[in-house]
Amino acid sequence: MLLSMHYLCILNQNHKINNAQMINVSFYLLTPTARSQSQLYVSISNKESRLRFASGESFVTAYCNIRKKKGSKELIKKNTPFYFEYNAKLNEIRDALLRIEMDLNKAEVKHDLIIIKEKFYASMGKSSKENGMSFDMALSKFVIATEGQWTEGTKRNFNTMTKHLKEFEKTYGEFTSENIKEELWNGFRDKYFVAKKKFGNASTNKNLKKLKQFLRFALRKKYIDSSIDLDD
Repeated sequence: MLLSMHYLCILNQNHKINNAQMINVSFYLLTPTARSQSQLYVSISNKESRLRFASGESFVTAYCNIRKKKGSKELIKKNTPFYFEYNAKLNEIRDALLRIEMDLNKAEVKHDLIIIKEKFYASMGKSSKENGMSFDMALSKFVIATEGQWTEGTKRNFNTMTKHLKEFEKTYGEFTSENIKEELWNGFRDKYFVAKKKFGNASTNKNLKKLKQFLRFALRKKYIDSSIDLDD
């Protein structure tokens, strides 16, 4: 959809409307050094505060720059296969956030960055409180709901699995509420436990069993969305 000349002027004038400063929008990868993909995060700010949250998108890290200093590089590398597709997605997200801010200002509705984020999630058909919650938040909810039934051994095993999960994410890309698929599960099993850690079947299966318990809980509560077959 083509933007109106008025809206283009707003973008070119550093997001100002009616002499009022609009929010600033920027993007970054949650785990930019991961070997595969990383979740794309959004940062919005005004004169008073800044808010960061998941965009719901993941980018291939090899096609993105790691910015050493804020504003020093474009996020997407030029002459890469997804250059135009990724930039179009960034523009789509930025435009959606700016339109939300503009509509709130036009209606003279008192708002803050959290309201803008909530409306952004709603525009994607998600709720940042439930379906749109982060993977880490869903994991925390699982612990709160079940740890009263754990033995000390269960607690140690779950904490160990969580540490392995975080170590896996540093290299291979993070688990998110939207990307839990068979490929990621197999990567955790084969690339991390088997190839990197050299674990045997018993240790590997013990850790995957704990992860599966959490995933069943999160799927039942609709905290995450996954097509993975946990019975396979």
